[in-house]
Amino acid sequence: MLASHINYFMEETGMNLCRLFLLFSRPWIKTTGAKFIFSLILSLAILTWPVLGSANKSSSMLTVDKVGPNQYTVTVHVEHDGNNFFHYTDWVRLFSNGKEIQRWEYSRGKRPESENFVVTATITITESSVLTSLAHCNIHGSDERKQGKLDLKPD
Repeated sequence: MLASHINYFMEETGMNLCRLFLLFSRPWIKTTGAKFIFSLILSLAILTWPVLGSANKSSSMLTVDKVGPNQYTVTVHVEHDGNNFFHYTDWVRLFSNGKEIQRWEYSRGKRPESENFVVTATITITESSVLTSLAHCNIHGSDERKQGKLDLKPD
């Protein structure tokens, strides 16, 4: 509700968001140092808003290639809008019959190479297996509706 009033006010006056905040914050900010810090934080928030606003949960999809008798190369395709210092896919897991068989971990300093990326694993199966994959966003979590799932049967 408040956001719609602010948007209406900005459209009517032609004032941008920075000027609006500075107009209302003047009584509260008295010192030059505080103004600088407030302006810096506000600028960072405004600059990162498009990136954070377009973000979503991480999702995954599986593809499999047979490489030998009962051996498969499993490729996990991960999709995620947002790959920056603050917001990224922080892990990807591969499961066989509900048991974790492979994990890829990421951090702020070691993020995936892009928003959409792939990871691969070579597995050997001896029994019928249901492979599933799950990717996780450090802010929004996993989109379990869009997790990879495949059924494999040994030779």
